[in-house]
Amino acid sequence: MIVQDKCVLITGSNRGIGLAFAKEAHRLGARVIMAMRNTDGFTQDWFDERVQLIQLDMSCAESINQFMQNSVLAQVDI
Repeated sequence: MIVQDKCVLITGSNRGIGLAFAKEAHRLGARVIMAMRNTDGFTQDWFDERVQLIQLDMSCAESINQFMQNSVLAQVDI
């Protein structure tokens, strides 16, 4: 899949497969929106202006509803 210049939303992106996918999408030139339960203090050495962190707890209806109101969703391609 070609992701260069696309906006990719990845949930659970602070560890495991989600984090690996975020790194690879970024390496391939995508703008990456990393959604995770807790964004406090989360950073990686590869972060730049193409990485955005968003708080999202998929086990909490209120968190999901707040996320769905976020204007960043209009920018998501994948």
